[in-house]
Amino acid sequence: AALRSMDPSRPALGRLLWGAAYKAGCRARSRRVPVPVPSELWDSVAPPMPFGHPDLVLADAVGSGVIDAFDAELIGRTRIENQRLTQAAADLGMPYQAARRRRARAERLLVAAITHGRLAGPGVYQLLHPDAA
Repeated sequence: AALRSMDPSRPALGRLLWGAAYKAGCRARSRRVPVPVPSELWDSVAPPMPFGHPDLVLADAVGSGVIDAFDAELIGRTRIENQRLTQAAADLGMPYQAARRRRARAERLLVAAITHGRLAGPGVYQLLHPDAA
C-alpha cells in the first residue's frame, strides 16, 4: 500500500518503505493474522551455486583415492591458504623442487578427476572459480 501512495522522488525512499513494511508487519502480528508460509521453505534443497569449500573437494579426492592426504595438504596450504610453496615444503619436510613436482602431479590428477566427473561435490565450483561470490 505504501508503495502505491509514496512519491518516488522523496529522499530516503527505501528507508520510508522499510518503515511502512515494518509497521504493517507489527499490525498484522498484533491482529495475529496467519501468514502463509511457502512449503518449499520446509524442504531441504541444495544451495545455489557457488557453494561449499575447496577443502571439500580435496577431502573427496582423498576419499576417492585420486590423491593422498599429503597431496591434499600441500594443495590446501599453497592454493587455498596462500602459503608460499617454499614454506609449505619446509613445513612438510621436503625439498622445494620435490614439493613443486608433487603438487603439479596431484593437481593434474585432481583436474582429470573433476573433468571426468569423478569428483562433483559441493566444493568443486569454488575450487575452479575461487573469485566467484
